[in-house]
Amino acid sequence: MKDKANRWEMGWLGGPILALRYRRAAQLDESHGLPFAAAMNWRKAAELSAWFTVLANSYWQQWERVMHLPRRLAGPIGLASARIVNTKRNSSNVRLRPIGQQQATLRHAA
Repeated sequence: MKDKANRWEMGWLGGPILALRYRRAAQLDESHGLPFAAAMNWRKAAELSAWFTVLANSYWQQWERVMHLPRRLAGPIGLASARIVNTKRNSSNVRLRPIGQQQATLRHAA
């Protein structure tokens, strides 16, 4: 039983602990003059420490500082942004039929 509890604790804390390693790697990359590698490590650290929002926000701020970009641009490039599309039809495009004709059309289609 004690083994399971330790595994659960490691799973829960594993992300932030690994984030500390990425933070240290980012600091080393910056000191060696590798800003893009440092930015990638800051991003990984921020994603792994998402449970602790204060810590994740500080990592994201470091990413923004290194990349000179806002955080919203940190996502993958290929993904389409979710936006609301106006699905209302124009009244000129809608052809209204009496209810009886609609039901007859449905019966013939089946």
